[in-house]
Amino acid sequence: MVKWAVSRQLISDAGKILIGIGFGVILLGFAHRLHEKYRAFSSILAGGGIAVLYFAIYQAYQAYHLLPQTFAFVLMVLITLLAVIMSIYYDKKELAILASIGGFCTPFFASNGSGNFQILFTYLLILNAGMFLLAAFKRWALINVLAYGITVIIFSVWMYQDHRAIQHHAFQGFIFATLFFLTFFGMNLIYHIRFKKAFKAIDFSILLSNTLFYFGAGLFFLYQIGTIESRGFFTISIAVFHFIFACGFFRNRTIDRNLIFLLIGFVLTFISLVAPILLEGNFITLFWACEMVLLYWLGKKSGISLIRNTSVLIMILSVLSIVMDWNQSYFQVAVQRLPILLNKAFVTTLVLSAAFALTQFLYRSEEETKLLWGHLPQKWYGAILNFMLLLVLFSGGWIELRYQLYNSWQFSVFTNMCTALYSILFVIVVLLVQHRKAETYQGVIAIVMSILGLLSFLYANVEVSKVRNAVLFDQRSPVFFYIHVVLFLVYLLFIFLYEC
Repeated sequence: MVKWAVSRQLISDAGKILIGIGFGVILLGFAHRLHEKYRAFSSILAGGGIAVLYFAIYQAYQAYHLLPQTFAFVLMVLITLLAVIMSIYYDKKELAILASIGGFCTPFFASNGSGNFQILFTYLLILNAGMFLLAAFKRWALINVLAYGITVIIFSVWMYQDHRAIQHHAFQGFIFATLFFLTFFGMNLIYHIRFKKAFKAIDFSILLSNTLFYFGAGLFFLYQIGTIESRGFFTISIAVFHFIFACGFFRNRTIDRNLIFLLIGFVLTFISLVAPILLEGNFITLFWACEMVLLYWLGKKSGISLIRNTSVLIMILSVLSIVMDWNQSYFQVAVQRLPILLNKAFVTTLVLSAAFALTQFLYRSEEETKLLWGHLPQKWYGAILNFMLLLVLFSGGWIELRYQLYNSWQFSVFTNMCTALYSILFVIVVLLVQHRKAETYQGVIAIVMSILGLLSFLYANVEVSKVRNAVLFDQRSPVFFYIHVVLFLVYLLFIFLYEC
């Protein structure tokens, strides 16, 4: 009968909307009446009633222009709130899902095409606050995933489409990104903390992606409005934020330990990121060298393996960083020549070498265990530290010597001969030191050093002959040739010390 009346235009537009709203209210009434005996069927009725109400308000605003935008917006918010309350009262996840989807569709249903992102994001904050309230009572991970995923998609699309005018909106965008981050951080914690439940993989995934997305968005906005110092302070503030929660949860034995380790991981990660964001050149390497030692010591004292595992990762980053420092200092075109030994590149090499030696000392006074989540035995890590120490110390000294000799005399053959002599001397010193130790990996180091010494000796003979020819043809002073006598004296010294 209603369809017949509508087709004959006997019912006005306002009447159609009122009929729709009335039908939705009737469905909700039946659902409430039947929910104790027929829970599944009542949930279907309630979901249908919510859908009818959403559609009725949408038609009243969009199709018939019976409602102003603000009023239609408020009505849809109230419908969403009603659906959240009913989902908690009936203990039905399906209603919460419907409320979530309907709530996120509301701003697009009630949109007038103005593109006012402030209103859109304010509404999303209000909606996610409702989801936050729901998360405090129910463990429905799908609701958290929907709320988080849709919000991130909407925010990302806005950042992409508005990238040309983003400089004018950067501060507001940063504020909204911060509020979204705090909302979803709390949404994924509140139920587990309140009811002392264990975290699952999906919860950790949301916490991880939420932090990373906020960090990326924050740097993007601060790049538009701030300085390098502001981006460094932003990175430190994220580390401090997670540190506060990690300390608070660490004292509570009922909190899932995996959550605490994740928060500690965030702290260590963002502290490590401060260096490349805030510092430049060799200061990054110096920062990571000190952090490597500090983290290993903290991990040893606290017994938290995650901190020691992070120290291993920082070790890898510090080696990569020192290689970049060498390239920038020694092999790039420089306005002013580096001073001998007392330059930032060589000093950084010595500091990093000292950091490796100190970490190795801490490692030796520790019981046998495994690092990198059980994939790296402790004794292997000791061997890696020893190898890294020798590699950094040898490479840094070799590059420094080559740089200074070539820039002093511009005699490449003599430079080659001296670096070969340096390699032999380095091998002799290492063999003397390692000979007095009883580590299981000393034999491997001795073999590697012996091969390096043999190759250096053969290379030195070739270069000595070239220097001799240059002296015979009066191209260079005889002093350059007599340097090779040092090679013979070095070998005599080695034999004497080894026998002692």
